[in-house]
Amino acid sequence: MPSVPVELLLLNVSSYLLPRSLFFFSASFALFVSSLLLLLLLLFSVSVSLRIRRIRVCDWSFVHCLLS
Repeated sequence: MPSVPVELLLLNVSSYLLPRSLFFFSASFALFVSSLLLLLLLLFSVSVSLRIRRIRVCDWSFVHCLLS
């Protein structure tokens, strides 16, 4: 049975695993960034809708607008 140096074996394993780990890291990073952007978009839309609702309430009730 031929003996394979440990360095060569480790190099083969690392060259096999490294692209996959980079792919999974980039995919998880892209998923994290996209979910963060979605959360920011949701918060922005909620704040805009609350602001629009507040303007409508202020338009019809001046006293309520002064109280808020």
